[in-house]
Amino acid sequence: MAVYTPVDASAVRAFIQGHGVGEYRDHQGITQGVENTNYHLFTDAGRYVLTLFEKRVNPENLPFIFSFISHLARAGVPVPECMGSPGVLAGKPAAIITFLDGRDIALEDVTPGHAAQVGAALARMHLAARDFAPARINPVGVPEWRALFDAVREAADPALFELAQTALDEAASLAWGALPSGAVHADLFVDNVFFDSTGTLSGVIDFGFACTAPYAYDLAITLNAWCYDRRGKARVDCVAAMLAAYRALRPLDADERAAFPALRRAAALRFLATRLYDWTFTPPGADVVRKDPDEYAAKLKADFQWP
Repeated sequence: MAVYTPVDASAVRAFIQGHGVGEYRDHQGITQGVENTNYHLFTDAGRYVLTLFEKRVNPENLPFIFSFISHLARAGVPVPECMGSPGVLAGKPAAIITFLDGRDIALEDVTPGHAAQVGAALARMHLAARDFAPARINPVGVPEWRALFDAVREAADPALFELAQTALDEAASLAWGALPSGAVHADLFVDNVFFDSTGTLSGVIDFGFACTAPYAYDLAITLNAWCYDRRGKARVDCVAAMLAAYRALRPLDADERAAFPALRRAAALRFLATRLYDWTFTPPGADVVRKDPDEYAAKLKADFQWP
């Protein structure tokens, strides 16, 4: 979450009419995250989240995103509800969703218990996705990674760029279409999961990158995000806990197990690409906490040593 597009009270007040959220009281920017503009929205009926979808979300894909969220909700996954229909605010596609109780945790505070709950929740999402028919091409797939790296070539460290090219070639050679696939979250970082005061997982948010992709790739993204520190070092206890909890509900088949090391490298490469690009090109006035690309550079380097 972040704030790229400022909106004033009068614009928000007008936008929320007809969404069934009550009368406007206030809105406050949420600076965490890097992709979309998000605000806490306060009305006389309660608290909500107002999202303006930015550069990497095509408005045509919003029906897929919100249909998938509704499908997961029916399957018992704790996800936010879209209030009314998406619209346009400040020239950007926008939506209002319910506010989920709980809070995210810092990467440094992740325990094996947290990792296990996330692994189980991810498996339930993948099981639920098996009978979800709509599809969306991954908006940040291998072709986009190449374009992003080309855009930052002059600013990137030459050794890192060379490693990225090796990883790109490997990712391009993967048999993505042969792996079990369906609708996935594709961005399940620590700031996209909430836990309540007892430490129980209470919400999964931010489905802007939800798409059709291999389930094992989604697991690789999540494992990298939760179970490796910012220097690329594995938290072995968290890795074991997440994988055990996931596989208890959805075992990986032989093809997924064979591809998993390369999928982890691909997952690290994907976020290195977007973070390098955003680090280089984020507008100076954006109210956003930029994510350090060095974290995923370290994870990519570690991934190439991972058996």
